Amino acid sequence: MASATIERLVAHFDRREQRTVPPLAPKESSVERAAWREQIVNALERLEANGVLDQRDSLENPLTESLVTVAEGTLWEPFAREPGRTRIFGELVFNLADPKRINQGLKGTCGAACIEGYMAERDPAEYARIVTGLVTRDGRATLKSGEELVCDEDVLGPGPLEQGRNPVSRVFQAACMEFAYPNMDYDNVVDGHFDGDENVGSGLEMNAFERLLAAVTGETWKTISVAHTRMASMFSRLGMDTHDVVDIVRDGLSIIDQSTRQGDHVFVTLQLPSVPNPIPGAEPAVLHDAPHKVRVLRIDWTNRSIHYDDPMDPTQSWFDGAEVTIHDAQGHCSMKIDDFLRLMTELSYRPALWKRSV
Repeated sequence: MASATIERLVAHFDRREQRTVPPLAPKESSVERAAWREQIVNALERLEANGVLDQRDSLENPLTESLVTVAEGTLWEPFAREPGRTRIFGELVFNLADPKRINQGLKGTCGAACIEGYMAERDPAEYARIVTGLVTRDGRATLKSGEELVCDEDVLGPGPLEQGRNPVSRVFQAACMEFAYPNMDYDNVVDGHFDGDENVGSGLEMNAFERLLAAVTGETWKTISVAHTRMASMFSRLGMDTHDVVDIVRDGLSIIDQSTRQGDHVFVTLQLPSVPNPIPGAEPAVLHDAPHKVRVLRIDWTNRSIHYDDPMDPTQSWFDGAEVTIHDAQGHCSMKIDDFLRLMTELSYRPALWKRSV
């Protein structure tokens, strides 16, 4: 039986006859509505049973307070029309109950999707607080860093490139893309950052990703790269002592191992030699030297593989020339260590969790 807290959270669904919330879909049936409500209640019950609803955000408020605000508060005006309170509330609950469902669709938001999955899984109350700020009132959320994440979306209607990405993830990821480059405007429809009228492309470069990661998580992160290693090598040839410089080639595997053994994850950019155009119905094309961000979960030393969450949620291996195993439909994959290290070009980790072996 649902608790009083859960009954309060879903009570607004039962006031549907007041016409304050549009249908989930055109010609939505009462059976479909009942099934949707049951799924939300079941997800809330799992969250309650696991103690997630009582977790506190950075303002020391329980997660339930954020859900109540989404359920009963004033929505960011465009979202009140489409997709509506019921859809936004439900998708947020589902993201919290099953963070692995979070993905990037067919957008170039792999970095933002990795951070979203990390927060929903490891700091759900803070994730809910941020999302609540983005979808209610003036569409703003103050991050742990004191900076603001601002809602950049006006319409959340499904588009072909959204694929399996839900509306809450679209809101979160688009706001992150906007934040990462404060001097540019991100357009989710065309999936590009604009410098004036010029579309300079999608994705997040190393410094932009680290800035976003630190602001959202409130933690200190360090990013190392192949470019840093090459620079250190050049300085070494000039006679400078670079022994204390963290080297992604020499230290990367150790950093991944120590960080994941202590229960944390790291973020890695894999440089793919070639990627076929993933957009259905689009002109056949191949992207060369395409970077892709993944969240590393652990190392399986027995099978000499690295497990990671791929925000693309692939149905088949798409890393050219690498031995990849897809473990489920939600992006849990593993790659042989040698292949992973060969493709790894950037690594973001919490320096407090790594100590170089003497």
